[in-house]
Amino acid sequence: MTAKFKKMRTAGVVPPDYDGPVYWRVMQYHLVSGASDEPIAFTDDPARLDRLWIDWNKMPGKSIFTSGTVFDEDGAILPEWKQPIKAKWTKPGPVRVEYSPGRYSARVSERVLDAIESVEPGRHHVFPIDVRCTDGTIERRYQIFFAQDAFVDGIEAHPVANALEPLPKPVGVYRFRPPTWLYAFDIDEDQFGYLDRSVVGGMRWFKGTATNHYFSPDLFSKLRPMGNIFPKWDVALPIGMAADPPNLDPLSQGYA
Repeated sequence: MTAKFKKMRTAGVVPPDYDGPVYWRVMQYHLVSGASDEPIAFTDDPARLDRLWIDWNKMPGKSIFTSGTVFDEDGAILPEWKQPIKAKWTKPGPVRVEYSPGRYSARVSERVLDAIESVEPGRHHVFPIDVRCTDGTIERRYQIFFAQDAFVDGIEAHPVANALEPLPKPVGVYRFRPPTWLYAFDIDEDQFGYLDRSVVGGMRWFKGTATNHYFSPDLFSKLRPMGNIFPKWDVALPIGMAADPPNLDPLSQGYA
């Protein structure tokens, strides 16, 4: 069951002189306090849940992609995960939240999943959830994990367009300090930043720094008419796209 329609919660503005594509990022925008407006409790076998949400204390250094508990050696989802995960709503009535962002995944409704798969069919990893409502009926949700190459944590912001500071000691692809406005502790609702085209490429749904989940213009245009589908702590903000000017000297900008 879904709740009465309310407009999607957004903040920020697109500068009038920007004429490029407008992406959107959903991030934690308010202090997490009080009860969740997605009242879900998982009732499945705890050992099974541990195999999906990897406990680093039990499996140090492992992830969903390397644990061997979710994918086989060829990268295919193990047969176990074709069976829905069991959960329940802990409160009666319709549930407004249809996109609940997490560190590696999002819990979504069927129509949100359809929107994501319409722009990136078969790219991400989908796990069905059967949620028992208080009246005994079953509502289907999905845990959709980002594709392994859809994680751009710490590198999605364009270093020149966002005037990023180089790291004193670069480590691999991490050469610049991510802008502080990507973090919930330093929100600036007027900050309009720029993604790096060389990092993002043609991705439509991807995971960035901290709590940021990103949506391409075409994907967000499918989600926005759905209304207020995000948790009360999260909001959607616009972000632009930048590419290096053809005469940019990479050495002078810390690229090499």
